[in-house]
Amino acid sequence: MLGLTRDEFFTALPCAVDLPMVHRAGGANGRGWSLAVDIQPPLSIAPQGLPRLRVQIEFTGRDAAYIEAFMARFDRHFRLASA
Repeated sequence: MLGLTRDEFFTALPCAVDLPMVHRAGGANGRGWSLAVDIQPPLSIAPQGLPRLRVQIEFTGRDAAYIEAFMARFDRHFRLASA
């Protein structure tokens, strides 16, 4: 889960993945990867609600080393973006 709005996520996404990528309404895809985003109910803390997104990433035709590097970059970027 990510604590970002959908718009914040897709604004930050190009820096977190291999380009080129194609953004579509509920997700994005690139060479050998695709992701889907589901908006989740906000996490209620005090009077404020924190946005939540569920992101599912799939890989096709990629080896374990590529997937590991992709996920390390993705995780590192979004850890910084949501801080």
